[in-house]
Amino acid sequence: MPTRNMEELPLVLHASHIRTILGLSRGKVYELMHRSDFPTIFIGKRMVVSKDDFFDWLADGKLKIKRRAIIC
Repeated sequence: MPTRNMEELPLVLHASHIRTILGLSRGKVYELMHRSDFPTIFIGKRMVVSKDDFFDWLADGKLKIKRRAIIC
């Protein structure tokens, strides 16, 4: 599923697309998709997100990354 640019992605993204784009583990992607500020669309038990909504969400800087302290 590797793509070279945003235009090659489908209109609706699945967890596997988000995993590839963000480089997150499967569990972290599902955790992200359950957040209230993430634009998830629930279709029965399936979770998807509009490509445009995902990239808008990403551009808004709503992805909060926790930094780990390095102890030497």
